[in-house]
Amino acid sequence: MGMATERPAGRVTAAPGRWTYLLSLAAVVVFVVSIVVSGARLAEMEQDIARGVPENLVWMAAQAQFEAVRLADAVGRHAAGDPEVDAEVLRTRFDVLLSRIDILHQGKPGEYLLELGEGSAVAAVLRDATAIEARVGEALLGVPTAAEALRHQAHGLAMTLRDMTNRVMLADRSRSLELADRRRQVMLELLAYGVGILASGTVLALSLLRGLRHRAAAEAELARHRDHLEDMVAARTADVLAAEERLVSAIDTAPDGFAAYGPDGRLVHANGGIQTLLPARRGLFAAGARLSVLAAELAALGVPGLIEAHDDTDVDVRLPEDRWCRVSIRRMPDGGTVVRVADVTPYIHATQALEQALARAQGLTDLYRSFVSMVSHQFRTPMAIIDAAAQRLLRRADSIPPEELRDRAGKIRSAVLRLTALMDSTLNAARLDAGELAVEPQPSDLAALLRFVAERQREIAPDRAVVVDLAGLPALVRMDATMMEQALANLVSNAVKYSAAPTAVEIRAVAVGTDVTVSVRDHGVGIPSDELPRLFERFFRARTASGIAGTGIGLAFARHIVRLHGGDITVESREGEGSTFTVRLPGAAVAPAPATAGAPGHLQGVDGE
Repeated sequence: MGMATERPAGRVTAAPGRWTYLLSLAAVVVFVVSIVVSGARLAEMEQDIARGVPENLVWMAAQAQFEAVRLADAVGRHAAGDPEVDAEVLRTRFDVLLSRIDILHQGKPGEYLLELGEGSAVAAVLRDATAIEARVGEALLGVPTAAEALRHQAHGLAMTLRDMTNRVMLADRSRSLELADRRRQVMLELLAYGVGILASGTVLALSLLRGLRHRAAAEAELARHRDHLEDMVAARTADVLAAEERLVSAIDTAPDGFAAYGPDGRLVHANGGIQTLLPARRGLFAAGARLSVLAAELAALGVPGLIEAHDDTDVDVRLPEDRWCRVSIRRMPDGGTVVRVADVTPYIHATQALEQALARAQGLTDLYRSFVSMVSHQFRTPMAIIDAAAQRLLRRADSIPPEELRDRAGKIRSAVLRLTALMDSTLNAARLDAGELAVEPQPSDLAALLRFVAERQREIAPDRAVVVDLAGLPALVRMDATMMEQALANLVSNAVKYSAAPTAVEIRAVAVGTDVTVSVRDHGVGIPSDELPRLFERFFRARTASGIAGTGIGLAFARHIVRLHGGDITVESREGEGSTFTVRLPGAAVAPAPATAGAPGHLQGVDGE
């Protein structure tokens, strides 16, 4: 199949090692550091030279000393009566001396004198100059002792300036010697840095030459590899073409259908299986056919937007004659699309058969659950009646009158009969829930049934009032009395259970034409408006029923019974105010209501006391 990979023959030049790169890096660092340090040392030396003794500072001090001597001489000559030295000359000599002293203690000369520690000397010179200025005025005024004192002070100032000049001269000589030593040291350092620069430059040059040599060798080796890779690519291309031919042959002989489309959406290849499995018009899978045409065909089969989806997709498509195929869409990295069509008819049929079997098993499970729930929900009321009557008989067994005994025994027997009837109706209800039994409506006394339901509820909850209004109710109503009793008893029981004393539960029944309507109203907790649509779902309980016993099947069962009679149950409720359940039995009235039934609003069985 593939060709063995071989490296081309030839000498391979080793690439520069790690130590070579480290040496080059060190050379660069030495080169840069040497240049930076050399420049820094030169700048430092230049600053030292600039901070040296000004060249004319000694001359300035000497000139100040000379002017002090000339002032002393002028004072002596003026005192001796020399006509060439008058007051103007004496004043001029003093002004020149002051100008020389100002030059010394101002600007850079003054700063340098302070740096040399001559601050006290400069201060003494300034004091002497101030004193001389006062003496000059006295001498000019002819004070006898002023001339001698002035000459003496000028001579002392000259001596002070002479000593300061000598010290400045010595400091300048010491500074010059120190500067010369530092200059020699800097020159030696610069020589060392120059050697470092030369050495590092040599290393860098050698590294550059070595790198150029390695680059030339690498280019030659890359050329050899390129030639070798071209040979390998040619061989691999031949292998890929052969593999492609084998893949196409396998696709063409596969039982599933395949179609490959390029990035431009045009058909590249399709096998015969896809044309067999997917019915399509002629030319749908011709070379160069558009993918959008296949999308239109799939849309016609009820799967729109399948091709346009950007993600990989698998969908089952129903074909004529109850055949099924699975269409798989795969997006390729290059933008192409692969379509696979597989016949899944046997799997779909098997799945459908399993789902039907599961539904039947679920139906049987629901039947048993309904039976158990109904026993728990519906049998409680007769059992409570029997228990209450039996307890009263036990408490008053010795003193109970025969009439009351017969009444209690009759109630117990009635409750037992009701239990038997409920057993039969419960089994019938379970069969109804499974869809296996229909109701048997017959003309029945709905008024008597409602009174019985109210009376039974009075016995269960003697503290609650049940108002029954049967005005306008026909004598006979077509219904299955046993099942309708269960439905209405459930509504009344719920009305009592979800409301509290002393509020009353109101039962009203009326006929309009042949339509019969029975409403049960309470003033209890009510039902939240957002939960009304789900109220008749099996096992659903409103959040206002929290803490109140119940299973959530009574309303669902009641509506089921009423709908089997061709009617329905509706509800109106406001949370916190109560609920009204209305049973409508269209066309159920058999005989019209008697004229003596009483005006609307007539109440029967008003309370439960």
